[in-house]
Amino acid sequence: ADKCLLLKVHVTKQEDIEKAFTCMCEEFGRLDVVFNNVGYVILTEVEGTPINKAHELFETIVWGATNVSHAAVMFEPGKGGMMLQVS
Repeated sequence: ADKCLLLKVHVTKQEDIEKAFTCMCEEFGRLDVVFNNVGYVILTEVEGTPINKAHELFETIVWGATNVSHAAVMFEPGKGGMMLQVS
């Protein structure tokens, strides 16, 4: 039967990412698909965006997505699988 494991992961926290891949491994034993849906929104004009919020946005969208992608590739190098990237 087809199964899907949905996990909420804070992508800027490496321990959350590692926990997610551990849960997946325990549930399925292998990695078929990673749907990497990283998002962060600031609803204001550019000049009104506090610099710390701009840094959080960049950290989440760029490095968060990169961290999940890296963990997926390193999970089973050369074994195939699919990664869907949305941000």
